Amino acid sequence: MDADGHAFKFRTAGCMAKWLKEHPLEGAHVFVVDYPTSRLVKASGAIFVPTMMGEGPERALDYTAYALNEGAKDAAAREKTNPMKWDEVLAKATL
Repeated sequence: MDADGHAFKFRTAGCMAKWLKEHPLEGAHVFVVDYPTSRLVKASGAIFVPTMMGEGPERALDYTAYALNEGAKDAAAREKTNPMKWDEVLAKATL
């Protein structure tokens, strides 16, 4: 949500990170959906797990968000990857 109260919605955390890299919003409140509970949590406090999403030629790397470290650790072990913080997701975002 930007400083004017406008909410921008994205399908995935990766899509949002790419958009924010191109359109930085000063003072914005950034939320993501906690994968296990479907509740909104602040992106800055969430833990992200790199995950392959989609089917066939649309299959691509994206991220699932977790409010709790335990859930993220379990998911990362299943995906054979490492959990990340939001600033790392933003840094890896490519346009």
